[in-house]
Amino acid sequence: MEKKRLMLLGDSWRQFYENEVRKALDGEFDIWSPGEENCHFSGYTLSSLRMYLQAFPAPDIVHWNNGLWDTAILYPQDGSFTPLPVYLETLEKIVRELRRAGASVIFATTGAVSDRAALFPGPLPAKQDNGVIVRYNAAARELMARLGVALNDIHAAVYPERERYICKDCIHPNTDGVRLCASLAVQSIRRAAAARDGVADGLGDKSGTV
Repeated sequence: MEKKRLMLLGDSWRQFYENEVRKALDGEFDIWSPGEENCHFSGYTLSSLRMYLQAFPAPDIVHWNNGLWDTAILYPQDGSFTPLPVYLETLEKIVRELRRAGASVIFATTGAVSDRAALFPGPLPAKQDNGVIVRYNAAARELMARLGVALNDIHAAVYPERERYICKDCIHPNTDGVRLCASLAVQSIRRAAAARDGVADGLGDKSGTV
């Protein structure tokens, strides 16, 4: 059976857990990502999709996250880098374009940060506030539910024990956090692959949803 084509997109959290995902899925999928390129904020990802899909056309499954940069507070007077309505509008456009390419889409919620990150002064390092992340994730969950997009709820798994799973920089997953995120991603990707097999067998529609 021909291997399914898997695209991994996202910010530095994706970069942290990507190698573990690749190890777990080695031999099961043809895997592509931007590698050392951080997909940054949602607007950057939307703009870059043209190049990503040219480099790896017609992916079967895309596991993707944006949010850490969007929620960041660089300059206190401006609030979050991407206003929430713009964030949601951009996420919806990304879903549209990935589906246009024929992909089943999995959206991963934004991981929690250490509570100490709310004390960062900005602009460097940027302030990160769990309260803001919770609000953006809640809105993104509602959007993905409306669009019929599969969800990998990394935030729900990390947030209750965030100080256990976040490394000393207060922003990124530590070794235990990487293992957790990779496990969640692998599970969601395998579910998406099984759903696509159902579509191929005539057991579902061809909407690209999971």
